[in-house]
Amino acid sequence: MNKNNMLVALLVLAGLLAVAWLLGIFSSSGKYDNPAKWNATYRHTDDMPFGMELFDSVMAVSLPNGYRYAKVSVDEACRADSAGLVSLAYIYSTAYFSDEEEQQLLAFAARGNNLLLVANNYPEDIYDEESNTSLARSLGFSSIRFADFDFSEFKDSLQVAAKDSIQWTVGGQVFHMPPQLLSAALENKNMSNKKMATTEVVVHEPDGDVGWRETRPVLLQRNYGKGKIVIATNTLLFTNYGVLHPDISAYVGRVMDLVDDKPVVRFNDSATPKWEKTDSSSPSPLSFLLKNKPTRWALIVALVAIGLFFVFRARRRQRVIPVMSLPENKSVEFAKVLGTIYYRRGNHRDLLNKKYRYFAYELRRRLFVDVTDSNADVHTVAALASVTGMSASDLQMQLNVLRKALLPDDKQLDKEQMRQYIRFMNKVIKHVNFGSKNL
Repeated sequence: MNKNNMLVALLVLAGLLAVAWLLGIFSSSGKYDNPAKWNATYRHTDDMPFGMELFDSVMAVSLPNGYRYAKVSVDEACRADSAGLVSLAYIYSTAYFSDEEEQQLLAFAARGNNLLLVANNYPEDIYDEESNTSLARSLGFSSIRFADFDFSEFKDSLQVAAKDSIQWTVGGQVFHMPPQLLSAALENKNMSNKKMATTEVVVHEPDGDVGWRETRPVLLQRNYGKGKIVIATNTLLFTNYGVLHPDISAYVGRVMDLVDDKPVVRFNDSATPKWEKTDSSSPSPLSFLLKNKPTRWALIVALVAIGLFFVFRARRRQRVIPVMSLPENKSVEFAKVLGTIYYRRGNHRDLLNKKYRYFAYELRRRLFVDVTDSNADVHTVAALASVTGMSASDLQMQLNVLRKALLPDDKQLDKEQMRQYIRFMNKVIKHVNFGSKNL
């Protein structure tokens, strides 16, 4: 074997080892079935399932009076109402504030602003027993933690379709979600706090058997001075995963409705408390290699070697790439065939029901409104009117007529009436799609 062939063989071997090593590191971490990708984060640019990038973008186009994110301290956030009243939202795993910051937040709400706090922990035991400065004590509530989020149990619950629920106290609407996402509840100690949503908690006996079940609040609201304070738990619901889940997104929308009468500002204090800064994650193999100088240089040499091999080998083995035609898209044709089959069956009310479900889904996805909930028609019609430019009274009348036509009836729905209803829904969706792009 001459020197050139030996060099090529060594380069190929080094390249294969480097590629296999990199694939072993990144193959699992690039998928969402890796538990590391399901850690809760609350930065504005996190696109992980429990991040906040999608949540912030959805809120920005859904809330009627505006929504924005600001990475500021509590002191700077409490001055956000200098140009007018606002709603301040804080979403984090623990609502930890100093005495001065808590007084600023309470004064902010007392001036006529809204304050939304979403956390699983509202610590009060870090203060002296004689102190009454913590938010939990001054507002008369405490937090109750359940089991922490477990990724394997979460996957198992999705496979068996296990569900837990939160019930809205006014109207009794129930929102279902995976049990592992409900990790905390509240204990209300002040009658001024109004219970807005509750969940059922199972209390176990010391021997592990189920003792009894009790209802605990997960959302409290109270008037404070001229403003309003809303206390919520279960921060995993207020993330990217939450706004993509049908039931959770409806619950989050209800919570945001409590404070969306003013522009909402979500703030995240960049100064994380020292007691919360714990490095529980083990270093990855790549970080270990980059940390040590010899292994770092070995990695660099291996990557350079495989890069040179690919460059020179590719130049020697150039081949003409044949032109390939794009595969024909049959999706539209398939949809037309299905539509024709449904139409020829003659069950116009069933076809209208399918169109109505799609219509409700598009409005929920685009505007964060639930057109199927007649109790929320005031908010729904106002949102549609503001985006489409159509008259609110006409929209309400058309929705009422459409819902009446969807009710089961022995009398067959006329074909022309079905077409009129579908034209109305298409018109609304067209205006909504055009309007949401310009928001």
